[in-house]
Amino acid sequence: MSKTLFTENLSTLRSHGYHAEADYLEQMPEPAIKLIEEESGQNIDLGGSFFYQGNAWEFAKNQITLYREKPNRFFVQPPKFGSEFLMREEALYRTAYETFGIIDSVQANRLDDPSAGYCISFGLGLGHHLKLLIEEFDFKELIICDQFWEFFYFSCQIHNLEELFSILAKRGGNIRFLIDDDPVRLSNRLYIALRGDQFALIDGSYVFRHYTSPFLDQANQLFREMLPGLGMSEGFFEDELVMLDHSVQNLNAGSRALFKDLNEKEGLKGHNAIIVGSGPSVDQSLEVIRNNREKALIISAGTGLGVLLRAGIKPHIHCELENLPIVYQAVLGHKDGGQDFKGIHLFASPTVDPRIPDEFDETTFVYRDSVTSSLLLAAPDQIINTGPTIANFASRVAIGLGVSRIYLFGIDLGAVDRGKHHSDQSVYNRSDDDFWKSGLGMLEMDQEVPGNLREKVYSNALFTQTRTHFHSIIRRHGSCRFFNCSDGARIDGAAPLPPDLVRLPEPPSIPERAMRKSLSHFQPVDPKGAVIEGKLRDYQLAVDGWYQNLLSLSVPNSVENLIQSFQPLLELEDDTVRQCAVRLNKGTLMLVLQFGYFYSRRLPEGEKQAFLDFFHAWIIKEIRQMRSEFQALISKLLGSSNK
Repeated sequence: MSKTLFTENLSTLRSHGYHAEADYLEQMPEPAIKLIEEESGQNIDLGGSFFYQGNAWEFAKNQITLYREKPNRFFVQPPKFGSEFLMREEALYRTAYETFGIIDSVQANRLDDPSAGYCISFGLGLGHHLKLLIEEFDFKELIICDQFWEFFYFSCQIHNLEELFSILAKRGGNIRFLIDDDPVRLSNRLYIALRGDQFALIDGSYVFRHYTSPFLDQANQLFREMLPGLGMSEGFFEDELVMLDHSVQNLNAGSRALFKDLNEKEGLKGHNAIIVGSGPSVDQSLEVIRNNREKALIISAGTGLGVLLRAGIKPHIHCELENLPIVYQAVLGHKDGGQDFKGIHLFASPTVDPRIPDEFDETTFVYRDSVTSSLLLAAPDQIINTGPTIANFASRVAIGLGVSRIYLFGIDLGAVDRGKHHSDQSVYNRSDDDFWKSGLGMLEMDQEVPGNLREKVYSNALFTQTRTHFHSIIRRHGSCRFFNCSDGARIDGAAPLPPDLVRLPEPPSIPERAMRKSLSHFQPVDPKGAVIEGKLRDYQLAVDGWYQNLLSLSVPNSVENLIQSFQPLLELEDDTVRQCAVRLNKGTLMLVLQFGYFYSRRLPEGEKQAFLDFFHAWIIKEIRQMRSEFQALISKLLGSSNK
């Protein structure tokens, strides 16, 4: 135990970017629990009992000995085919399978190669296991999860952190400390961390449990539920092009407003919001929604609009974010039977089909943080963390409007019957189009997850990702209470509330009138063609430079070497325009690299070089094609902005 070492470790933490953590540790009072060192070794005195059986060092050594015999690892699964959003990637998968053979789920979950991107340690304790893990196992980034700052405090008096950082730095890795007293928030932070620098190398990553507790059990369980969604891309190149095209058109159209978070004076404090999706359970909740229209803002999310209108319920607000042409046709289809959108205010991402805002009397655009075009075209204070799906988006709009309570209906994020993914009255089940009937190519409901109003329901990776973002939204906005009235998946932080028990508090004023007053605080879009043109030209130069740097990289000697050579080009820049150039390509490229790493490690040794040659050539060909597609779009947009 050394105070000098503690001070040195604080400097080490700051040198690696952990300024807030170092400051917190430095200002901590002496913990009530005590670090003790006796002849028998180090331990933690909890006040009447010890944390470790025996001493901490022997405990850690014995743990690692057992773990070495049967390490707990998680693996990337074989790609599924049929997605409208992965056509480029699927071309790679099919060609690889046709040339080198199929990798099935049995092979996916069996791997001799010990290397991996990550090792997660659930539990820090006194940290004696950390160096042992680093020395015994071949991973690049160590992620340490714990509830107690006291353990971090004690560990900094025992171990030389710079030594641990240095070992992993030589592998191209790092250490990440996640200390949090909220298991939901901790699991969300872990999920985000795993989508970081080593995301392409996530296959075969290690999970280690240093100690058990109800807190770590819950965090670990939540993490396990999120795992199927971990491999999902954060974006697709083709999608980014479409969204940029739509954004420029929508922003140049004028007569729209821009969303911002309203302050307490401007917003709807004390008001209720009912958010309606098109999950299966909404069909049993329509009368409850109808009976509460005078007490709440009714907000339709995506295809929830059609469900409401067919029931004779007109929402006050509709939210839309999808950019596919088929979604515009669905919006028009919501008018079937003589319905209209009069009086409905549209909140939409500017990335939507430019024809959709024209169908509504009033539109407010919301710049989503996950979209490259937002980063490029918006001011930093205009960008909102909305999450990836329409359910997240609608909830974030309601929070920004300042409501005090949100009730979720038809936000099932799963289903009791795995074959029924949406409401009977939704376009998914009313359309003759096979793509709609498939749930827009939605993933199979192949996961059992905790239910909201029952023990278990079926879900999938996208719905799990949506739940993850709900957890984060709810934790960040504690002044707004969430109630989940959907018979679907449980959302931590949203109180389960069966529809027949819904009793809304009286609002302080008429919801629609209050909403209209609040909407007046949004500023109109100022279409500045010259400003947009200048940003597009800067973007064109940055993207072209990024492609040139990638194409000039040397030929790799392994797939892992190829990924490591790409890594500096995939790190987000401080410069906004250069960061956009990275984000334009990163989602697609990360999926491709992740597949290459997963696939090559399961090939016979004699085929690995041939696969590397094929894989590298395929990437270079596609990068050149992507460069050409980007330049064609920019030329089109610059041409239209000059008219």
